[in-house]
Amino acid sequence: MPSFSRITNHAPWLIGGILLATACSSSAARMSSGEDPAGSELASDSGTTAPRRATDAAADASNDVADASDAADASDGAADASDASTCLGDEPGPAPACPTDGPCAELCANVVTHYRAGVARAAAACIASACTGALDVLPCVDRATARACSVEDALPYCQAMVMRCDPDADDPEKASGISTPGCVAIATALAPSGRTAFQTCLENGIEAGTCPSDVVACADSIRQ
Repeated sequence: MPSFSRITNHAPWLIGGILLATACSSSAARMSSGEDPAGSELASDSGTTAPRRATDAAADASNDVADASDAADASDGAADASDASTCLGDEPGPAPACPTDGPCAELCANVVTHYRAGVARAAAACIASACTGALDVLPCVDRATARACSVEDALPYCQAMVMRCDPDADDPEKASGISTPGCVAIATALAPSGRTAFQTCLENGIEAGTCPSDVVACADSIRQ
């Protein structure tokens, strides 16, 4: 059973802040080195006042721009964090937007039929923006699955089926290919059609006596 883990996003506003601070420091150093020769050529305090005021004004303007940029980046980072922390379920919204052609279009359409609305939208958006082939579909689906809102019926859906698949499923020393928590992680994200497809695949494996080794293939059949 594949494991599903949350992806920790780097903070783009922090990286931007570091780059911005470096740029401002370099700019200030260049300005400072340019002021010394000019100051040595000026013979009086009155001659240095205007250049100094102009330099101060430019520095203030640069700081204002930097502060505004930092604030905007921080706001964007907070929005991204808020989006990432929101669970995905059956909330209404636009239809999932899969690619209309290319190697990922059919795979994305298959994913959309199996997952809850919010999960399907997030997975489809990821696939549409980053998918170049089949290997790119699974990470998009798994990231969306990890954000699925919990549902009470996922555990009873899994319990009896998992034990019939492999009586040793939840024994950590047996290293089974299936476990109740792993099944719940998948089932929580699935729409009724996805649960039916997953269960049908496992039931076929149970009848054939191959269920523990069929689990990954059953999961992959709905994840792509």
